[in-house]
Amino acid sequence: MECKRFNVSRDLVFISVFTAVIAFLGYGISTDSAHKEIYIICLVISVITSISLSGYISVVRQKENDRVFRHFSSLLKSNGYFNSALWRHNYNRFCQKHPLHSLSSSSMERDISFRYIVRSIKKNIGICSVGFAVIALCFSLPESFSLSKDLYPFISFLFGSDTAVYLDNFFKSGFNATITSFLIVFIIIWLLYLTVIYLYSIRIFERWLKKHPHYIAEKDRIKHSYLNGYAFECSYFCAVIGPEYVHAFDGTDFHTVSRKNISSVKWLIEKYQVYYQSPRSKSGSVLCYAGDEYRFNIRFTCKGTDTKDFFHITLDQFQGKMIMDNFFPDISEDTDPEICCSDIRSDSLAPISGCTSSLILK
Repeated sequence: MECKRFNVSRDLVFISVFTAVIAFLGYGISTDSAHKEIYIICLVISVITSISLSGYISVVRQKENDRVFRHFSSLLKSNGYFNSALWRHNYNRFCQKHPLHSLSSSSMERDISFRYIVRSIKKNIGICSVGFAVIALCFSLPESFSLSKDLYPFISFLFGSDTAVYLDNFFKSGFNATITSFLIVFIIIWLLYLTVIYLYSIRIFERWLKKHPHYIAEKDRIKHSYLNGYAFECSYFCAVIGPEYVHAFDGTDFHTVSRKNISSVKWLIEKYQVYYQSPRSKSGSVLCYAGDEYRFNIRFTCKGTDTKDFFHITLDQFQGKMIMDNFFPDISEDTDPEICCSDIRSDSLAPISGCTSSLILK
């Protein structure tokens, strides 16, 4: 039994192809019979049919995923999920293929910055690409754009005046100038965007220290622990278990706490019901369902610290179990895991597909 995610890209391709085929057939019929209205009718029917089929598949998929969730919930409540023979078998295989290791980064700030940038790109790549393309198109229109007037100083500053003159002379034709200027502006906007989020991300650890001044004196030890501890990475998420500290970064927030202050380690399982847009519009109508996504979090409860009372980090389910078994066997438990359900927009959830294993259900 598997939880299936509704693929919006596949649906758009299906709708487009179906519409194009029916419209093409309708055009052929209308040409032979000299009734052009048949073409319009076929086009309208194809659009309505393809959208209806896509909506029907969405409803069927939601019912299937609801059955999966009910089965999964019953296994969690009966402590039959993590203790099943099938799950244990897959867990042992995962441990053999993924031995404990440290991070390969040479700097904690760079590693955190890289993960922040990855999350930002995954979450915003769609809307940023479209927005940047519109801006680039406005600047690249022949009547409103001139390489020598608009980009010459910038290119000259970055690459030298000879390069700017060469580009200006080489791409003088309208078509070449439009395409080239579009690409140049598009790339420049992306570079500026990446520069801004890099400058913000490189100071995440410093901002965390300002909020937790108790750890300022231990700054160097924290960095050393982060780089030399055992790392568990899942997309932009990362948990590091050092000899003195436990570190975690979820793409936005950084956490560090002394290992001696960890009082318990438990599961927190998040189930997201993903929609193409807002789960409910202002009028109350339900919009298109995309699928379910499960995220296994390992939750650390803390005591005697100036940080939060608890924090959690998303990892692969087997990575979470490795942390429990190898580092906190006395204070970890698989029984009665907490599960949270929520609706979410697809563009509000930075994807981690391909980095986590699916539910292990019979």
